[in-house]
Amino acid sequence: EAPVAGDTRLPDRQSLLVLLSQQVDSQWSEQACLAATPCSLDYLDHKGRQRTLMYEIQGQETRQAAQRTFRTLRIEAWRKHREHKHYRIWLAPRWPGLMVGLDYLDYEDVMDKDGNRNGEVPPRSAHLTLNQLSSARQ
Repeated sequence: EAPVAGDTRLPDRQSLLVLLSQQVDSQWSEQACLAATPCSLDYLDHKGRQRTLMYEIQGQETRQAAQRTFRTLRIEAWRKHREHKHYRIWLAPRWPGLMVGLDYLDYEDVMDKDGNRNGEVPPRSAHLTLNQLSSARQ
């Protein structure tokens, strides 16, 4: 269950995923949190430390997974203190918290000796795809 508005406690990592799903759907319709203006959410990591997740909404896509077709929002996210490690996540707003897919991208792999990316996107280092979904919701 995601935190309710006005709750002063920070979400844990799992609650963050639900909260993120709920927020990006409305932000997409408002054209907020796009590449030029990323957004952020504070959360608690697995050790109870406060962290900040930065994210930008990259677009809406239809994805096939678990023998279903999902309307997803693709976001790129990174932790504020680890800016070169990115996650490309496909979220299904109809099912808050459901990740349909995830790619892990390490931008350190495409940086030049001066630490510049030069617009390159690294190949994905890891990939996760939803392969089964049990739900009464159709």
